[in-house]
Amino acid sequence: MKKKTSQGIAGYMKYIWKEKKSIYFMGLLFFPAYILANYLQVYLPKMVVMELEEKRSVSYLGVSLLIVISLLLLSIITRVVMLSRIKYSNRALNQKMQNEYSQKLMYVDYACLENKEFLDLKSKVKETLFSGSVGDEWERAKIADFMETLITLAAVTGNMVLYVYYLCKLSYGMVIILVVMPFIMYLVQKTVMRNEEKNSVGAADAWQKLDYVTRKTEDFSMAKDIRLYQMDEWLSGLIGHFCKERLKYKAKSLWSRGTVSVMASVIFGIYYAWLFVFILRGLWNGSVSVSDVVFYSEMGPALYFLLSEDFLNNIRRLFQLSVEFLRFKEFIDYGENTRERGIPVKEEPPAISLEHVSFSYPGAKTEVLKDLDLTVKKGEKVAIVGVNGAGKTTLMKLICGLLQPVSGRILLNGKDMAQMEPEERYSWFSCAFQDIQFMPLSIKENISMVKDNADNSRVWECLKQAGIKDEIGKLPLKLDTLMEKTLNKNAVDFSGGQKQKLILARALYRNAGVLVLDEPTAALDALAENDIYEKYSKFAKGKTSFFVSHRLSSTRFCDRILLIDGGKIAEEGTHEELLATNGLYSKMFELQGKYYKEGIE
Repeated sequence: MKKKTSQGIAGYMKYIWKEKKSIYFMGLLFFPAYILANYLQVYLPKMVVMELEEKRSVSYLGVSLLIVISLLLLSIITRVVMLSRIKYSNRALNQKMQNEYSQKLMYVDYACLENKEFLDLKSKVKETLFSGSVGDEWERAKIADFMETLITLAAVTGNMVLYVYYLCKLSYGMVIILVVMPFIMYLVQKTVMRNEEKNSVGAADAWQKLDYVTRKTEDFSMAKDIRLYQMDEWLSGLIGHFCKERLKYKAKSLWSRGTVSVMASVIFGIYYAWLFVFILRGLWNGSVSVSDVVFYSEMGPALYFLLSEDFLNNIRRLFQLSVEFLRFKEFIDYGENTRERGIPVKEEPPAISLEHVSFSYPGAKTEVLKDLDLTVKKGEKVAIVGVNGAGKTTLMKLICGLLQPVSGRILLNGKDMAQMEPEERYSWFSCAFQDIQFMPLSIKENISMVKDNADNSRVWECLKQAGIKDEIGKLPLKLDTLMEKTLNKNAVDFSGGQKQKLILARALYRNAGVLVLDEPTAALDALAENDIYEKYSKFAKGKTSFFVSHRLSSTRFCDRILLIDGGKIAEEGTHEELLATNGLYSKMFELQGKYYKEGIE
């Protein structure tokens, strides 16, 4: 543990030296200013009494006070300014680390995003960097406070050494006892607060559940269900329950802290009394002057609080921060990053082959796909069908190179995709998956994924092919219309079907050699769906394309249909061939057609 702590501290210091060396210069100015400011505050009353004892003139006393107060003010100002700049620099470093966190999520190998170990690590790092709403973050050291903690600890240590030096003149034995007592208090605190961590975990768990339920009541998409299903009493009951749970843990924590506060007051009382025993003994013996009484009576408590609060707390915080930084580095170094610039989109259609491909998700006991063989010719249009959970989307993620097979291999134009750089694999694919995500940018930027220099005519053509050109053309700002109304006041909120068309337009704009459409018509009405089917052959022309759907009526436009069942290709052929076999495809098609006809009637 000590080795890890030292590694974390050393690693963080190297990181800061690399990113912002000026913090160390600020620390060099803060260190003497902190010590001098604290010492002069203790020394000033002694100086006044000492000058009066020696019956100095008013002018001499005034000049002495002016000099000392000027030095005190200068050191305080320097300390405050340097500490403020250190804090500001720490925040800048934290923002850089936040950026690294976001970059990691964007470029880490896609498979990591479905790995529980990585996701747990991500959650912990996010909480550290962004202070997520898990409750009681104010009690925890934040990773942005590292240099402030380290430099303050160094200054506090220097201040303590100076105070111990002066108090040793009074009595060595007394100083040993005075230094030991705060450590006794620290051990008492650890003993009494042993259950504090359990209480904190319980309170945080209750807070997470409370936060989740509260967010659901704020969610506009839940508003209909809450009213129609009269969920208000049920949700209010959950909120009340989790509030009580959190208060229960809080009460336990407050009781422990109250006990510690009482014991701290008792120990400090003993400490202060012990100090005055030695001061009064020295005064009685004549080894301590009246001014020294003032000096030591100020310095003793100052040493106690420096040791019991600043020193020990900063040690604890530094240990905590070293662990947080090691966790951050573990997150940044996790897996492989996929970013590689300068690879253009491949527009020619490739041939794709799967040889004995099997796949299972990390930690899963069953395989999603089992020993699957498949060859797709250049320019072939292939439909992937099957019941929900059959593995259709997983298969497409494997073909796109987002996931890697547990066994077997996938060849693209005869080359093993596992041997390609991730960005090289991705350059072959234009995809429209079920999960629809847009950025709070203009329609043009969301389609082209380019901030400047987007080809407007090409954007319009893709919108036309996707069947949404006329709707966009009626908007006042047309392609410059902003999306995501939650972030942009004048944005337009599109329906699920409209968003699906926009996602299709984005895939068409990319114009890669492989077109993957995963449930592209799920949110469309019958007329819009039929329009997409009629255009499918046109915008899939000259591409190797995959059309994933649970609506079997859409598959007749494809050259070949694959029915996935039980992790394998159960049936394969054209629409007419599969109907003629009277197999599972035929039964599913007949069942869907039956309900559709009944609906029409």
